[in-house]
Amino acid sequence: MKARTALEHHLWKTLKEDRLEKMKFCLSCSGGADSVAMVRAFAAVLPVSQLLVAHVHHGAGINGHFRNEAEVFVRSLAQGLNIPSEFRRYSGPELQGEAALRSCRRKFLAEIKAAHGCDWVVTAHHADDVLETRLIRLMRGTGPDGLPAMKRQRGFWYRPFLDLSVEELRSDLQLSASPWLEDPSNRDPRFLRNWIRHRWLPSLEKRRPGAKQAFARSLEDLSQRLEDSTEFRGGPLSRTEWMSLQRSEQMRVLALWLRSVGVSEFTRGQLEEIRKQLDNSRNEYTFKGAGCLWLVNAEQIALRPGSKST
Repeated sequence: MKARTALEHHLWKTLKEDRLEKMKFCLSCSGGADSVAMVRAFAAVLPVSQLLVAHVHHGAGINGHFRNEAEVFVRSLAQGLNIPSEFRRYSGPELQGEAALRSCRRKFLAEIKAAHGCDWVVTAHHADDVLETRLIRLMRGTGPDGLPAMKRQRGFWYRPFLDLSVEELRSDLQLSASPWLEDPSNRDPRFLRNWIRHRWLPSLEKRRPGAKQAFARSLEDLSQRLEDSTEFRGGPLSRTEWMSLQRSEQMRVLALWLRSVGVSEFTRGQLEEIRKQLDNSRNEYTFKGAGCLWLVNAEQIALRPGSKST
């Protein structure tokens, strides 16, 4: 691990926390600042043998000249970092709207991942993207299921920077004066996301400084509460499923599990101790935590409220 900057340290810590530091990653790179920062950070902390740069050209059209330029730029970026790369180009009717572009891109990226034996496709989404997505869903009308938005891990998609602001993600590029490209369509206010990003949120922040961060924090808290109330139903938990959870999700599941069996008085320290006990390679064992007896075997984890270990 060769991390030198704050972004690189954040990435390495996240990979270690998620137990993914030995995996192979397909890095989706558009040539924009966010994805270039992501590629450079991965190149700094992992061997190139674990990396592949992937770029999707969305075809000819109004933005065709920029797309050609971006393809050349990403190819040069990958070569400069000695990372293998794969390029795909859409050749059908012109794609219209963000949803169509995203669908095309995800299809090609999934194909590239499979062709090269990668474990994950990585995107450079950040906290500002999460806020914008939630606002768009609220504007269009959404129920509780619409607020959770993006997850760090979902299927084979990996987003390691969701807890960073766009400024934090791009800070290394700005400090090192590393080049990137600006897609002119990202400034077009006809797209709702662009209007929110470049007009509405800056106006809100100007009118009430700190509102953007408070807005994001409130929606995150509400989303977490909605997930807490619907996701966990109690009962034995698959050990394989438990091991696939991120540390923060493990802590949340433990809290929900204890509450579901009537245990309401526990501390974060107790949850952390239970989590450490469960991070064990033994096939079968028991231990006591938060007033419960935890029973672990090769298949599942279960608990008995108010029991004592023997």
